[in-house]
Amino acid sequence: MKRKKPLKKYNTRKRKKSYEKKFGVKAEWVREQECCVCFAPAPSHPHHVVSRNRGGDKESLIPLCFRHHTGSEGVHTLGPDRFQNSFQIGLSDMAILFEGEWCRREIAGAKNET
Repeated sequence: MKRKKPLKKYNTRKRKKSYEKKFGVKAEWVREQECCVCFAPAPSHPHHVVSRNRGGDKESLIPLCFRHHTGSEGVHTLGPDRFQNSFQIGLSDMAILFEGEWCRREIAGAKNET
């Protein structure tokens, strides 16, 4: 089947710059954290608890290792509900915890600069 309209082309540099502006510093910090499910050492994959298409922002990032992000036991493989039931964790609760930790880190950094 042939498309009636061609797909929109997007500027990869502009898209990457936009991602870095929205998530850059926090995403890097999340990559440096251990997995919040199995505590595997960094680097981790930043997972958006609320998808970017649904308005997810940097407040909903949590660190997951490859296995728990996209691997056989991953949230993208099992789906969020089955994943949460399997590991008895709440992804939204984890996002709140990591956002709190991020804010504490930012406040501490601001105090050290002055």
